Amino acid sequence: MKRLLLSLALLASAATAALAQSAPIPNGGFETWTGAGAAERPQNWQNTDDLLQASFPIPLVVGAVTKSPDAHTGSFAARLETKAINIFSTPILYPGILILGTRIHVSGNPGGASDGAGMPFTSRPQALQVHYKLTGNNVAQDSASILVFLTRYINGRSTILALGETYLLEAKPTYTQLQVPLQYVSNLAPDSIHVIAFSGALDGNLTAGNVLTLDDFTTVGSVATAAQEARRNPELAPFPNPSPDGVFTLDARTDAAVLRAPYTVTNALGRTVLRQGRSSEAGSRRIDLHGLPAGVYVLRLEAAQGAVTRRLVVQ
Repeated sequence: MKRLLLSLALLASAATAALAQSAPIPNGGFETWTGAGAAERPQNWQNTDDLLQASFPIPLVVGAVTKSPDAHTGSFAARLETKAINIFSTPILYPGILILGTRIHVSGNPGGASDGAGMPFTSRPQALQVHYKLTGNNVAQDSASILVFLTRYINGRSTILALGETYLLEAKPTYTQLQVPLQYVSNLAPDSIHVIAFSGALDGNLTAGNVLTLDDFTTVGSVATAAQEARRNPELAPFPNPSPDGVFTLDARTDAAVLRAPYTVTNALGRTVLRQGRSSEAGSRRIDLHGLPAGVYVLRLEAAQGAVTRRLVVQ
């Protein structure tokens, strides 16, 4: 969670269906690059140098993100390398950082499409998918990571609707498919998607020469809104809702299979607070959030016909 908050702070201060369904990320295959030499960068993406130039009065060029012919598909991939540069005779390590969007903000909150942060996006996917390679020393300690979140501009402010983060803790010398699940805290449709990748942790150890190679970003699956799922499963109703003590009864009089499905409950930050396997109960099922803080939680049942979610409100 500390890394997640730091990742969001970086962007703030420096800028149910089968998984076969997908929605592309703009230039997610890194086939289009602009500029030349040290200034070359993938179109629709910003990098470590852009971040440094937006943050310091003296431009710094690290060259930590470069075009690589070692692609998973197509001609090119993005190569993120942790590098050391000298600042006033002091060596400082910088990770390769790749940020989806056309510019970096030096103030404000993570933005939507209207203010240039992230890229326009209106789907509600289950996960972000990418193929990656990770090489170097101490990769587990360095904690390369990929963060994705969806936002929507509401009342002049960018609001996070869903987020996910995955740490890459094992060396992968050949391309490996990765999915970063999204945890939703809202039923709204987003207007923007934000992706940020690090070759190493900003708040931890860094090892010069560690390389994270990325290719073929896309999103997979889809998550229905509660209104859509209510139409599909009109009899699936937790009660009382809101609950004064955090205890709910889930009723599914016409769909016992959904009632018995394994489920997770997540809080507003997307953190799992309760997980239960398949049940043999019939007619109703108890969900006990007693002792958890008041607020909004998301119940997600992994039914055979697709995930079904409901909001749970603890008073």
